Amino acid sequence: MKIISIRNGFECDHSSSNYEFFSSERPLTKEERKAISGYSSRSHPGTRKATFSYFGDYDLPSGAEKDLLANYFDIMVSESYDWWQFAIAFEYEKNLFDAMKKYECNGANDMGIVIEKSGKRIIVHIYCQIEYDDFSPNRFSIGIEEEEDDESDVEVDFENYRNLLINLKREILKDDFSSLHAVCSFFKPGKLDEIVEYTKVGKKLQSILVEN
Repeated sequence: MKIISIRNGFECDHSSSNYEFFSSERPLTKEERKAISGYSSRSHPGTRKATFSYFGDYDLPSGAEKDLLANYFDIMVSESYDWWQFAIAFEYEKNLFDAMKKYECNGANDMGIVIEKSGKRIIVHIYCQIEYDDFSPNRFSIGIEEEEDDESDVEVDFENYRNLLINLKREILKDDFSSLHAVCSFFKPGKLDEIVEYTKVGKKLQSILVEN
């Protein structure tokens, strides 16, 4: 494997797909961690986090992402060939689902926001390309530590982006959808007609998104 570049503390080449899943809601049990590790022999999840890397034509098994977000984790960051996906899972509530649906959008090259109901959960997907950027220390702190660290044989570190998503989820649970507005307005200018003041989360998301 030839390393093309190293960015923000994780290896980035053009022949791998990297994933980080995180549980901001609760620690995982030993039984759950054992089940999660079944998706890769190199994965040894901690009490909150699991990481996966696949090289060449290999990737997460079919249905794995859906299973991991439906049953174990509520945050996912993934990168493959410089294409990124952010995902946040919520317990399903019709009012929340309906409120977020208005921010669903499809921009160039299928980048944008997709809101879906998956079993008893709502999954918010943001498909994008991003500008690699340094994050101010502790600007998006979350106050959550693992009791036991993820010891996977995987050299990825999406902590800054994961913490940004956790802060986004906390905003949404307080009925603040301004950061979704910021992302939607980036991909589909003019779709939303209201003027909204963005939080530091929304401003950061807009600042790292790039058009293809």
